Amino acid sequence: MKERPWYDDAFGALYSVLYAHRDADSARSEVEFVVRELPIHKQDVVLDLGCGTGRHLDALKLGGWSGIGLDRSKDLLAQSKERNTRFLIRGDLRSLPLKDKAVDVVLSFFTSFGYFEDEVEDAQVLSEVARILKPNGRYLLDYLSADDVRLHLKPHTFKTVGDYEMEERRRIEGSRVRKQVTIRRIGGQVLHEYEESVRLIEPEALQVMLRSAGLMIRKVFGSLDGRALGDGSRCVLMAEKSS
Repeated sequence: MKERPWYDDAFGALYSVLYAHRDADSARSEVEFVVRELPIHKQDVVLDLGCGTGRHLDALKLGGWSGIGLDRSKDLLAQSKERNTRFLIRGDLRSLPLKDKAVDVVLSFFTSFGYFEDEVEDAQVLSEVARILKPNGRYLLDYLSADDVRLHLKPHTFKTVGDYEMEERRRIEGSRVRKQVTIRRIGGQVLHEYEESVRLIEPEALQVMLRSAGLMIRKVFGSLDGRALGDGSRCVLMAEKSS
């Protein structure tokens, strides 16, 4: 029997409860920065890849842009639909259910990349992004900073959110950062356990991967507020599809 992938466990119904600090205010400031720097034009067809509960789609709508949301998680898509009626698609990052040259902009916020054990599958995600982009279409990849993860990894954290306790144990194994997550009701039973696993890709190697897919790097940042690469905790790449 094929093992269930970690991301099907991680992005369930409790995700938005446990990560409530990733809120509408932060989404608005992130979208404002991307709209300005990428840029995004009013007439653009925008795809939020790994849209989750749709907070960035909400921010786009508030600013006057329409967006399409795509995610693998049924639970998070259902929450997104409950918040606001919008165009949502369920799909896999490695095989996007969209036609060639269908969109002007693809947005990938908060490390919706590097999930697969086979590096070829990660490269396939970028090939799919390039396929669905129109000529001169733009791509945002908001990814973790491998150096920052190695320098500031917290091996063990514990927090209480609402009626839940969340314990996280982190480690680095080779080229991946792994996080064991245990979720309990306060003072009670374990509700959910799973292990996240994301590839640590250096910024230079990540840029090579994008260029190999036909995505030319235009801007590089260390966060979604304009800090330089190395000054923030992220690796933010803005690229354009070669015509």
